[in-house]
Amino acid sequence: MTIHLHNRRRVVLLCICLSAVLLLAWGLQTNLQVVEIGDSGPSLLVRNGNLFCHEYTHSMYGAQVVEKFRIEDGHFRIFHVMTQSDAVLEYFAIEKRGEHNVDGTFQKFSIPAASIGKHILKLEDYELSLDKPEQKGGSIHVKLLQVPFWAYAARLIRR
Repeated sequence: MTIHLHNRRRVVLLCICLSAVLLLAWGLQTNLQVVEIGDSGPSLLVRNGNLFCHEYTHSMYGAQVVEKFRIEDGHFRIFHVMTQSDAVLEYFAIEKRGEHNVDGTFQKFSIPAASIGKHILKLEDYELSLDKPEQKGGSIHVKLLQVPFWAYAARLIRR
């Protein structure tokens, strides 16, 4: 009886060790898409197709602006700039209203310290107000990164 119990413990221990090794191997090889907000701000896990919005008040015209992005293959794809102000649309050289009135891709953008626009970033159900520029040069840098699973997990643990 004690021999059978001893063997069962070895099998369970071996399964746990094997699972840990497989998880480690997967973690070393898997990259995740992450939106990183500032040097010390949150890192948000994203997938292709997620919608991302940047809402603010345009500093020159005082009009509300919503920039809509879709996460696509390691890039922010901007597809819609929404505002009630014709002057804002003209400022951005956008010729029409409605969905798909703009098209562009990039991996990062920054919000300058001089901006007084009450900036809000939204990703699915997550919302972050960017009241105070905290980063180098007085700007908040928003980046879409490919990071290894282990690096993302380590960052979550440190916070």
